[in-house]
Amino acid sequence: MAGVPGGVMRIRVIGMIPKPDLGAEVVAVTHFPPCHYHLEHSNEYVLAHFAGFTIFETHAFMCEDCFNVYGMGLGPGKGQRLVIGA
Repeated sequence: MAGVPGGVMRIRVIGMIPKPDLGAEVVAVTHFPPCHYHLEHSNEYVLAHFAGFTIFETHAFMCEDCFNVYGMGLGPGKGQRLVIGA
């Protein structure tokens, strides 16, 4: 990733959403990271609103469009929706 030492984006998770039904699908963060696929393939900075396992058997931060194409769904072992705040 351009501008990120070693190609690793670090993002601080500040907590899980306290509702049990959403806890496995939503993670609160301090900021939205860039979508890995937009940044890697077209050097566009598009905000990622999902983090999760992909069809390529890797983990990635993804915008909604890329999550719908490459994501494996929401829930434990699949992916989470990123939200700002505690």
